[in-house]
Amino acid sequence: MKQAKRFISNHYTLITLGILFVLAIWSLVSFKDGNGTFLFPSPFDTFKSLGELLKSSYTYKSIGWTLLRTFLGFLISLVLALFLGLIAGNYKNLQTFFKPLIIVFKAVPTAAFVYLFLARNGSRWAPMYIVMLVSFPIIYESIIGGMNSIEDEILDQIKIDCLDPFTPLFKIKLPLTFPFLVIGMTSSFALSIKTEIMAEIITGDTNYGLGAMISAYRNLDPTDLSPIFAIALIAIIIVLIITLIAHLIEIRIKRNIQ
Repeated sequence: MKQAKRFISNHYTLITLGILFVLAIWSLVSFKDGNGTFLFPSPFDTFKSLGELLKSSYTYKSIGWTLLRTFLGFLISLVLALFLGLIAGNYKNLQTFFKPLIIVFKAVPTAAFVYLFLARNGSRWAPMYIVMLVSFPIIYESIIGGMNSIEDEILDQIKIDCLDPFTPLFKIKLPLTFPFLVIGMTSSFALSIKTEIMAEIITGDTNYGLGAMISAYRNLDPTDLSPIFAIALIAIIIVLIITLIAHLIEIRIKRNIQ
């Protein structure tokens, strides 16, 4: 117990020191050029802009729209990846058959597809389809990785005891795959938010969204980057919160499995 408490204490101490290190580096690179203009906004200016942004209802509506599009695209990708991943993980031939498709999804230039979805779906929902394009292969491969990691002894026992292919799939294989799925979901969701914001900037959407906010503040005053850094900080905080929640869920799942 004492060792566990000591480990936790050291863990949070190192995290705190890491945050202070990042702030120190940030302060060092936020110096003025010959014209007296900051090359990077200082932490003080960024947090000051963050405080001003958090007082505006526009900020919360933008956060809501970005999360809505991200969650919808992510949810659709999750359902498709679960469906195809569980089937392909259960049948190796299908896993091989889907490999070229997954390679295409991973290699396709997402920025180019922004304009395709923009032409067909408009600027408001085009970013959602880009999120689907990015998150689907990550979630799919995490499921495949989890299915392939199941020990041969368990698979042999399933073949002996279970004649129905669906019962072991949902009651045995899926729970064993779930930790891999959570890791894939966490990493893909962080990437999905970044992709959503990038797509909002490229589409030039003038409605609500963190990417739309970046474009608006950039056009308002191109020399003042502190609001843009503050918006990026909001996105980072959102990702950290969701990552923490996913980590706690993963710990609970592992305890239940054990």
